[in-house]
Amino acid sequence: MPFEKGHAKIGGRQVFTRNKRTLGFLEVLEKHKFCAASALIECYDDARKVYENYSVIFKAICEARDQRGLIPVEDKADKYLKMAIECAKELAAYSYPRNKAIEQVKHNPLDGLTAEQKLDAVKQMVKILEMEVGNGQGPIQPTP
Repeated sequence: MPFEKGHAKIGGRQVFTRNKRTLGFLEVLEKHKFCAASALIECYDDARKVYENYSVIFKAICEARDQRGLIPVEDKADKYLKMAIECAKELAAYSYPRNKAIEQVKHNPLDGLTAEQKLDAVKQMVKILEMEVGNGQGPIQPTP
């Protein structure tokens, strides 16, 4: 029997019902008492603390390496700042819904006018442009 318009959905999985694979994954997370948002918050806090204290940590590392005669390491403070930013971005997905893209529509002032009205409007625009370009000295003279 082919599908006919107007019939309600009968049977099958309900809309927004999770499949077995997703349910199994959620059970494992629940069994281990894992919360992604809490883990991201912990990562964010740790990365931010390291970034804020990095000058002290970096100085201590350089002194220890200098005492041993080793080459100083490079400053990687920005790595921890980037980690904190990435965690914050991920957390934002939990807090704020994503907005759908909105198509920008530009309004054309000539829409809805007749051909004669459009022609009059264009003539007025040309006169205004001639006045602006000619600094009020009349119409622009064509160049040969």
